Amino acid sequence: MKSLNNLVFKKYLIIAFLLWLLNFGFIQLFFHYGANKNITAIFLVPFLAAISYLSQKYYVFR
Repeated sequence: MKSLNNLVFKKYLIIAFLLWLLNFGFIQLFFHYGANKNITAIFLVPFLAAISYLSQKYYVFR
């Protein structure tokens, strides 16, 4: 059981890190083209939340 929890934790950390990189990357990309960082972050939240939910459902906790 401990190894299973360890594996789940590692998968979760990978997904969290990748989502953080996506968030940071898209904010920087849109800022480069003149968009406000806060507005960009607000628009990104639903998409990143959906990606987070699906990746956890089908990859981390399957």
